Amino acid sequence: MAQFSLGVMYHNGFGVTKDFSEAAKWYKKAAELGLVEGQYYIGRMYGIGEGVTKDLSEAAKWYRKAAEQGHADGQYGLGNLYYSGKGVPLDKMKAYTFWMKAARQGPENSQHNLDILCKESPWACK
Repeated sequence: MAQFSLGVMYHNGFGVTKDFSEAAKWYKKAAELGLVEGQYYIGRMYGIGEGVTKDLSEAAKWYRKAAEQGHADGQYGLGNLYYSGKGVPLDKMKAYTFWMKAARQGPENSQHNLDILCKESPWACK
């Protein structure tokens, strides 16, 4: 947990100079210890190239670990990658599955994406 807290401090500049690279280092340490929030945040940083080189395959790896622990934002992020085919093979059924898991936990962005998928793929409306 301390590793994740240090990541948050560096990510936001709480009591230290804001440093995305340092934040990524600490998030990754937390993620490697199995902390779901660390897994999500390092995945997000790889997904947008914040503090690390953008790497959507690496983002997918960490989102998947968070998603497997039931993290709604990890499920949402992994669903987005499957929908776009970036970092993982294009698979709208997997996108649907991960967005459904996330939507059951409440994030509106997942439901919004499901609505879009429903409009373009009627099978997703059932």
